[in-house]
Amino acid sequence: MIPVIRFNEFFLELKAEVNETVSKQISNVICSPTEQHLIKKLKDSNGLILAVKMPDSDSNIENSDNFSEANHCIVFLIEKVDPGQYYDSNELAHYASIQETMRKLKELILTHGLNGNICGEETLSKNFRTEWEYQIYGGFNGLSISFDLKDFAL
Repeated sequence: MIPVIRFNEFFLELKAEVNETVSKQISNVICSPTEQHLIKKLKDSNGLILAVKMPDSDSNIENSDNFSEANHCIVFLIEKVDPGQYYDSNELAHYASIQETMRKLKELILTHGLNGNICGEETLSKNFRTEWEYQIYGGFNGLSISFDLKDFAL
């Protein structure tokens, strides 16, 4: 499994890197073991939040010399929005600004992940799945991505 303290530190580092190049900056990083706990942590959050669920993992053990784990990651880039706050054109502009930040976030995860520089020796092993989010976790809009990281530690 991926060390969770290093996993959280990686996303704090990503926040700083992303914020250097985008107009819609990430204000906070929240890391939690479950989505239900994320809801509690997000409750009073403002600004664009990078919410990360700690990865669950599945082992693949062929023998004592050949094993790996697929760590399932889900990352949310969300902002609290009152449902009546935007007209259609404003809502699209809001999503577009978050999309720009997510694009940079994915680019950096890809760069680090394919080089084994997220938490150690892991690598990206599954394509990004990107989804739009509307009014999740008590009124947050934005995007989420899911992907797997393969590592060689149990």
